[in-house]
Amino acid sequence: LALREQDVTASVAATLVTNHPFITPHELYRVKSYPGKVADPEESKPMRRGRLLEPVAVEMMREDRPEWTIARGQHYYRDPVVRLGATPDTLVLDERGRPGIVQIKSVDPFTFKNKWTQSDGSIEPPLWIGIQAIIEAHLTGSEWAAVAPLVVGVGIELPIILIPIHAGVIERINEKVTEFWTRIVEGPDYEADPVRDYRAIEAA
Repeated sequence: LALREQDVTASVAATLVTNHPFITPHELYRVKSYPGKVADPEESKPMRRGRLLEPVAVEMMREDRPEWTIARGQHYYRDPVVRLGATPDTLVLDERGRPGIVQIKSVDPFTFKNKWTQSDGSIEPPLWIGIQAIIEAHLTGSEWAAVAPLVVGVGIELPIILIPIHAGVIERINEKVTEFWTRIVEGPDYEADPVRDYRAIEAA
């Protein structure tokens, strides 16, 4: 936990390059500038739901992919120079023995249909989730990354979506995270969104 406070973590890093549903750059700035004073959004209701349902998803993966060796993520990985970190949900050896990570997300059926399912029927995770998986693969030295949305409706579905690991994404994230920590020391703050950032503004 102490290390996480010193880093931008994979679950929120995408806010520095694209829209993130749970946090803005300004809120992240406030969280790191006023530790303990501004609530950390990493324990939002959707994220708590995902954390509690993660063991279910892991067991489903083991049933559906018996050829994989799957371990729950228990360690924190970080780049101490960039100050970027992550705790992967799972570390996996696939059927060819290649190390990878699978990022698990709990998704309600409505969101899955409207934000994950494309017009041609293919499944594509939101960009911020793909970025999170790429960061986790990078920090763990994995050869591949995937996202597994646990969709709980009448039944339970767990499609596994491979995410290409683009070096350019890591370069961009490293650049933006480095800029973030420079702003923390030297300023300026990120521009606040009066609608999304009101809690962070009030708390600080």
